[in-house]
Amino acid sequence: MRCGWFGGFVLFVVNLFFAGTRSVYACSVCFGGASSDPVNIGLRNGVIFLLGIVLLVLALFAKFFIGIRKRSKLFLD
Repeated sequence: MRCGWFGGFVLFVVNLFFAGTRSVYACSVCFGGASSDPVNIGLRNGVIFLLGIVLLVLALFAKFFIGIRKRSKLFLD
């Protein structure tokens, strides 16, 4: 879907407006919030948990392709 030059200009102006607002700079954790605050602890634990899920999925994905490679070698021999 093409917007033309005017649609691109409008999108650019809207992005500049939202990028310039103070509320989208960063969260309070990035600006030196108390690290012992329960919200910050929960946020950190949530990020670590989600990174663990991503690593688990990537490891299983790699294991799947390694298994396919081993089976294909057995089939060819």
